Amino acid sequence: MDNLFYWFSKLIWLFVSPDSLLLIWFGVGFLFFWLGKMVWARRLLGSLLAVLLVIGFFPVGGWLLYPLESRYPANPELGDVDGIIVLSGAEDPLGTLLWDQVGVGGAAERDLMFMALAKRYPEAKLIFTGGAGSMIHQEYPDQTGLCVMLCMIVLVG
Repeated sequence: MDNLFYWFSKLIWLFVSPDSLLLIWFGVGFLFFWLGKMVWARRLLGSLLAVLLVIGFFPVGGWLLYPLESRYPANPELGDVDGIIVLSGAEDPLGTLLWDQVGVGGAAERDLMFMALAKRYPEAKLIFTGGAGSMIHQEYPDQTGLCVMLCMIVLVG
């Protein structure tokens, strides 16, 4: 993880992620309030409140994801499958090490589908992409437990 692109992408995402943008929006509004620019402070903080209410009361995330998720069929028919690639990110590496058992998060469906496809296509090569996604906890090996679990389930049955 010592390449520049990795660190640069993490730092950029720190500032452009939606939750960070909302916090920056609040900070700018508060700065205007602190500087005595009440008109601009009211505009920024009022519009921020409106956006937060819309996000809180309506399924905006689902509305934004629907076009992306419905663009391709969920379970298409596959021909000859030479290999199956699963992206890392489903395992909680810190929790896995602390509790000595595999801990998964919100992306566990990718590993479940990986296992199902591996059973359906036993001749396919299985590729697991790993790598620590955390800038802080680089010392924890990423997805070691999950990789072992997946290989055992797929190979042993």
